[in-house]
Parts: sequence; C-alpha cells; structure tokens
Amino acid sequence: MNRKLKQKLFILFVIVSAITLIVVAWNVAWWQGLAKANNQMQSVEVEEALGKQPKQGENNEQADMINKTIQEVAKEQERYDEYTFIGSFHEGLARASKEVEGSLWRKYGYIDTEGKEVIAFKYEWVNNFSDGLASVSEDGEKYGYIDHQGNWVIEPILDCARDFEQGEARVQVGINWYIIDKEGNILEEESKS
Repeated sequence: MNRKLKQKLFILFVIVSAITLIVVAWNVAWWQGLAKANNQMQSVEVEEALGKQPKQGENNEQADMINKTIQEVAKEQERYDEYTFIGSFHEGLARASKEVEGSLWRKYGYIDTEGKEVIAFKYEWVNNFSDGLASVSEDGEKYGYIDHQGNWVIEPILDCARDFEQGEARVQVGINWYIIDKEGNILEEESKS
C-alpha cells in the first residue's frame, strides 16, 4: 500500500473514531438527562406523598391505610422469603421450590395461600393441581399423581403424565400413550401412527 493511501485511511479512521465518540457522548448525556428528570419526578412524587403524611398527633385515614398496606406487603414478602420459586395457585395450592438441606438441587412441594408447606418439598418436578390431582416426580424420570394431602393416587411408573381434565389424563409408558382415569385404569390406547 502506498504512503498516501495509508495517510488517507488513517485520517478516515480518526474521523470515524471522533464521530463515534461524539455520538456515544451525546447518548450518555441524553440518558443521564433522562435519568435525572426521572429522579426529579420521583422526588416530587415522594415529596407530595410526604406532604400528605399526617403531622404528629393528627389523624389521617389515608396515611394509616398506606402504612397498613406497606406493613401487609412486608409481612407477605417475609411469608414467602424461603422459597426460590412460587407458581400460581390452583385448587388452593401453589407449587413452590426451596433449597433443602442435604440436597444438591432445590426441591419442589406445595404451599397454601398462607405460605405454609402443605405437601413436603421432596420432588424433582411438580405440576399444578388439576381435577384434584397433580403429576409429580421424585426422581425426575418416573411420574405419578398425588392428591391434595400428598398421597400417591397413581404410583410413579409413568414416563410422561399430563394434567387431568374431566376425570381423564393422557400418559406415556415406554413408547405408548394412553388415556387413563383417576384410578389409573386405561380407558383408551392411542394409535402409534
């Protein structure tokens, strides 16, 4: 490459670098300005909220309600702090997970709406309750169904277990799929084609 071409490429590189730095600096300044404006808005909102707080000795129902709500949220958070995951509630129970002493992985179980353990945290996998039963697995390989007390209704001998709907569920044993009832009786074998 000749010397003039090298100089032109160097000058082009310097110009592109300078433009890039200007654009980056402008974006940073813009975002900082946006963040500052957002903080100022939040500050105004906090000041307004504080301005609505009652002075000592005053009775203010709105402030009491806000304080009560804050306390309830804090208690709610404490109630669920030990869990690493909480699913939605189905039939009054939610699947949840937590660290269990002596286990390398977190274990799953079920809690009630008060955050209390209802079904022991001993499962590798759990599903939501549906039609009174939930499919679970203690080893992550074989699945069965338990009731709301954690009792086995259908032993863990299934390779796949779908939710019950209207008293029936689709399950797999080996390569075969079946429709079963809540007692584990086969109602229908699905075709293999």
